[in-house]
Amino acid sequence: MGKHFSVLATIGTLMLALVLSLAGCGGGGGDDGEAPSEHLLFYGDNTNSDQPDTGSGLFKIQDGTLWPVKIINAAGKSQVQGFTRLGAKTVFSACGITGCEPWITDGTTDGSRLVKDINPFGDSNPSNYTLYDDELYFSADDGEHGRELWKTDGTEQGTVMVKNIGIEQDLLPLPPPVPVSGNPHELTVYRDMLLFVANDIDYLGDGRGVELWRTDGTEAGTEMVKNIAIENPDNPAEDPAIAVDSSPHELIIYNGELFFAATDGAFGPDKSGVELWKSDGTEAGTVIVKDIGIRHAFYDGSPQQFIAFANALYFFADDGTHGFEPWRSDGTEDGTVMVANIGNDALGPFPATPDNLTYWDILDGKLLLTADDGFTGVEPWLIEKGSTMLLADINPTGDSVVAGRDDVFRIYNSELFFFADDGTHGFEPRLTDGTLEGTLLIKDIYSTPSNSPTSASGLKVLIEYQGQLYFTANDGLTGREVWVTDGTEVGTRIFKDIGPGYESGYSGAFGPATLDGALFFSAFDGRLAAGHGVEMWRSLGTEAETQLVEDLNPGASSDGVLTAGPLLVP
Repeated sequence: MGKHFSVLATIGTLMLALVLSLAGCGGGGGDDGEAPSEHLLFYGDNTNSDQPDTGSGLFKIQDGTLWPVKIINAAGKSQVQGFTRLGAKTVFSACGITGCEPWITDGTTDGSRLVKDINPFGDSNPSNYTLYDDELYFSADDGEHGRELWKTDGTEQGTVMVKNIGIEQDLLPLPPPVPVSGNPHELTVYRDMLLFVANDIDYLGDGRGVELWRTDGTEAGTEMVKNIAIENPDNPAEDPAIAVDSSPHELIIYNGELFFAATDGAFGPDKSGVELWKSDGTEAGTVIVKDIGIRHAFYDGSPQQFIAFANALYFFADDGTHGFEPWRSDGTEDGTVMVANIGNDALGPFPATPDNLTYWDILDGKLLLTADDGFTGVEPWLIEKGSTMLLADINPTGDSVVAGRDDVFRIYNSELFFFADDGTHGFEPRLTDGTLEGTLLIKDIYSTPSNSPTSASGLKVLIEYQGQLYFTANDGLTGREVWVTDGTEVGTRIFKDIGPGYESGYSGAFGPATLDGALFFSAFDGRLAAGHGVEMWRSLGTEAETQLVEDLNPGASSDGVLTAGPLLVP
């Protein structure tokens, strides 16, 4: 649930020269080939620096300093992303002279290299890295077979396509056929297998469509679990001309089984539509749990937003009568029931969409969620000991909370921190212990009367550090900045006004993330002559100890820290 970002400390361009010198000597985990100590990896750019090796690529934070690990693209953006651990090393995706391909690093310059040029004709664009049986599985396009399932052990020879699921014509016509993608996604490790969703359509358009698959890592052991959406009910064995997709999605493991939403097809009055399914990885063990949606006009129950709570799997679904409501399941048909009819159905099923419904988190035996009963607007609700109740009508005249986002709430000090609009103060930080009387406004941050924040777009919970919670907010004077709270009004303050004037100092490029007791994050201190663009900052928890680490890419309009998730490497 948590999102991670980064912070501040002064070093300067002379230190950058020293950093590069030490990196070249192996002093910071450079060319000596020895794996460095604990560090943070990030996507950076030093194009405008006066160093001999410049461009964008892989950088790290180690010993409080920024170190270049590998310049991958000297003339453009390398798009470093997807950091995933593989043993003692890290695999990631990056774009260099060979295109966008998988790379691997041990945190040193010599130990950072291209894993394999999978697509010699262009970009393989690897994604969905998932660790299974000591290898990383991912989807990639080799330019010949389309996007298929691949695996790697970190070596070039050990990076291979597991199976060509989407079949191209094998008659070698001239010119070659257009690649047909199996497009594997939703990779999920389950028991001793890797389950995923893929499309076995072939070059003629024949196949069984988008279904649930499994693999043991071999071509022979990569097969469809079950053709859930049967194309021709009169002849299930027939290879039809038009595939029907069951499109499994929202895969989640609960109580030793895999649950997901899928449709059993569009043929025949006996079809259920998009409903709750479960699988043990076998064809016989892949079954519908319950047809929640009423079967007129193939009505879909459309279960979504799964969360495990109180020995059951909770989700939202629409039975065709009550609209989208909270449901729970123990994995059996009889044990799959609507928890409560929160919405007012006087004029028809309500709500008609799940847009305002979000399961938030579990707090002291209570499942907190957002819901709309048709009277109070979108408000916080809770489920406890079989009862569903409104936590608080925070905004008597409209909606108070934000649905569909997981970065506007966080469990903090055994309470739930969240943003809400009471109709008077606008969106402001609040705390709740799960009771009406314990749901309180922390502080009215945006106190400018004429323009209270009516939107939560600039609000985001970041990280807990040194017992305090960090978040972004705008007080109407300093722009969007990082704020900190201990849960009290007096203890809620702007962390540091980094962006000049009303400019935003917050940047979502990196962090916050902690290393060696310090907090690192990217921030923007302006595009004017005195500014540095988006760079790395470091803090020890006070405003005075919050400083720019280094202007990695000199120039007010040049960013040194680029968008990518941070990774702490032990």
